[in-house]
Amino acid sequence: MFRQHHFPTTILSLIILVITITPVNAQSIWQDYTARKTLTLEILKPDYDEGDQSFLTSAIFLSARAPITRNIIFVGELPFSYINWDIPHGPDLGSKQTFGNPYFGLEIDLHRVPLFFELGVRAPLTADTDEENGEATVNGYLTDFVDRAEAFGPDAIPISGFVNLVFESYTGFSLRLRAGPAIWIATGDRDESETFILYSAQAWWDFGSVRIGGGLSGRYIASEDDGNFGERSTHQLGFGLDLSLGIFTPGIQVRIPLDEEYKDVLDVVFGVSLGIDFD
Repeated sequence: MFRQHHFPTTILSLIILVITITPVNAQSIWQDYTARKTLTLEILKPDYDEGDQSFLTSAIFLSARAPITRNIIFVGELPFSYINWDIPHGPDLGSKQTFGNPYFGLEIDLHRVPLFFELGVRAPLTADTDEENGEATVNGYLTDFVDRAEAFGPDAIPISGFVNLVFESYTGFSLRLRAGPAIWIATGDRDESETFILYSAQAWWDFGSVRIGGGLSGRYIASEDDGNFGERSTHQLGFGLDLSLGIFTPGIQVRIPLDEEYKDVLDVVFGVSLGIDFD
């Protein structure tokens, strides 16, 4: 975990990297997307490599899905980040918190072919990193850095569009491939807009009351020329398990960073979720 005197220098040294190569996407790709009318609470707990953050330090996402037509589903999400210090025999540094950038988007399902599309935008409402609650913004960045750091990106309007290709077997096995561009439109103190490519591959097994799976997700900055693919991309492994208990779907997640720059800051992210299916 990050120690207080290291947090501003160690983490804030990554802010430029995070701000300039952050991907965009909608709700978590580790949640079940098949239910059409749901409300989901997701809590992600980062395990920093150094530091004294309390157990309650986390990023929280409340998302909702609601059908508009047979083929179109509205998706909304409200992110929140909280960080608190727990230094034995040390000063009481208090806590920091901030709402992130709310997401508004659509999923378009073609039904007859194994494709669905995501289109969305986030409103730029999160606290700047140099404001009083800036450390909470950084915590939100890093907790879901690969998949959803745009939820806490200041001074930008992220617009995204993704293609999902899904193969499903009668045995309960499914494969999901997802990729697409994301554009950060600069506002405020951000100097310029940027373009990214986000991609992932996941395998899932559905046993009726239990769904388990995992995969690889990554992001690539496309608007810069310097560096090779490895230097311009960031990846992580993710694993998830959901239980179907009537209208309730509790779940757990684990995210493991693969790139040295990210691993030097964050060891692993643990997550719990609870979905309510209103279909």
